Amino acid sequence: TLKKFGIDISVWQGDFNLERAKRDGVEFVIIKGGGGDDGLYVDSRFEENYKKAKSLNMPVGVYWFSRALTINDAKAEADFFYRYCLKGKQFDLPVFIDVENKTQLSVGPRMLTDIVKAWFEYLEYLENLGYYAIFKILYVIDMGHYIECFFKIISGTCPTFSICKPNKCKTFNCIS
Repeated sequence: TLKKFGIDISVWQGDFNLERAKRDGVEFVIIKGGGGDDGLYVDSRFEENYKKAKSLNMPVGVYWFSRALTINDAKAEADFFYRYCLKGKQFDLPVFIDVENKTQLSVGPRMLTDIVKAWFEYLEYLENLGYYAIFKILYVIDMGHYIECFFKIISGTCPTFSICKPNKCKTFNCIS
């Protein structure tokens, strides 16, 4: 099995020493572009983290922390993400959406699935612009059943996937 070690960085890591991390074995970086959890915003360290990673020739991916509660919210988030985080930049790794905001559970599985599908459709549009956009890797907190519904409805398949944090890994299987 091919395994690579990478990290997710954002403003929460502060002035992160990416050069040292690379020396210590970090092989790629997924950078927070921004989010919709406090209005629409670009992570205050996004540009700096992007430039650092590129200068170190590290493969770079980017993610958006979603808080979309409607389909229109999802479209607005995706458009903002493209205009202020993706446009004019090159990414070696996928574009991700981070769906873990607990307020999103309040909309119910069907609406949350529709929100995810709206994001997915926009990511397909981004693929047509030359970005490699995926929706198969999510950061999740206590949303197991919802995520299983997303995968069944969006892809029509029942994959097994793992979500890992340090010393914790949870594997999900589709519910028939």
